[in-house]
Amino acid sequence: MNLFKIMSAALLALVVAAPASAVTITTDRNQPLFSGMMMAPSSNSANFRLNFQGSEYGAPAPNSRTPWEEFTTGANLAANGYYNSVEANGFARYDFQDVRNEFSIMWGSPDDYNRMSFFNGQTLVFSIDGDNSAITNTPGFVNQRKFVNVNISDITFDSVLLQSFGADAFEYANVGVPPIDNTPQ
Repeated sequence: MNLFKIMSAALLALVVAAPASAVTITTDRNQPLFSGMMMAPSSNSANFRLNFQGSEYGAPAPNSRTPWEEFTTGANLAANGYYNSVEANGFARYDFQDVRNEFSIMWGSPDDYNRMSFFNGQTLVFSIDGDNSAITNTPGFVNQRKFVNVNISDITFDSVLLQSFGADAFEYANVGVPPIDNTPQ
């Protein structure tokens, strides 16, 4: 193997292994407030469901599991709660006019084929998959069958890409993206 290939492989290993130390990930399973209709993405693939209700399983695809399925009392959010669903090999992209530093989401049944990627311009600054230990170690999370509230902070981004690779689906609700507070302290 020539020196260029060895150096390239070493540099790639260093970049891939470099920790994203600035990013903070917090998770919980506290019952979120129902926020009504979902925020529509800036762009999405054809295999995307906006403001879907209930769960749909079986053949033929697509299949979606409501992130609200545990909440059957009161307003019966399991049947009536709105959510968005990125189906197999689909995406939903949220673009913002200015940079942000926090993103929250109610992620329904996170799977290893679900991914959230954060970009600043065209540069990927962070991504997280549904099988990340920050998610799977959330108390009360059981076998990708339960929702997890995920908050990503201490990151600079202007777009978020949600994807489902090869299987249905990346279901989510309650997207929160507050503007950066530039008020002097």
